[in-house]
Amino acid sequence: MQAAPHKGRVPTSEPYPLLKGVLTTGLIRLLGPNLWGKLYILFSSSRCLFGHIRTQLGEDRVLVSLGPALEQHCQSYRPNRRTAARKQGIEMLRATHPWVDLLTLEIFLKGFDAGERWASRIPDLDSRPDLCSLEEASFGSPPR
Repeated sequence: MQAAPHKGRVPTSEPYPLLKGVLTTGLIRLLGPNLWGKLYILFSSSRCLFGHIRTQLGEDRVLVSLGPALEQHCQSYRPNRRTAARKQGIEMLRATHPWVDLLTLEIFLKGFDAGERWASRIPDLDSRPDLCSLEEASFGSPPR
């Protein structure tokens, strides 16, 4: 014996029409008026996520290299300013974007390196006097 169909319901070929309608309506409400722009963000972000995971699983590193800790300056050693600047940049990046991963930090440092190369081509930056010669002229030679 078969049950009689409910009054007012139209049989459909889709198994879950109500669920599909609710999900579609919820998605449109969630994404708002700029649906295509937000869908592009979702798809490109997921592609980036999978790329990050694939790249990081292929490598066995858990750290990025900032550079040497010390640099020679006027016959003595001091903390490396370039390394300190890179470390400060990463700290600022992590302060505003705490979700960054190893690959994001490597991309950031590549941009940092590219900026250094670009800045080294500017003539005014290359013609600066050597700091050691300025310090020796002002304060005499450093003790040996």
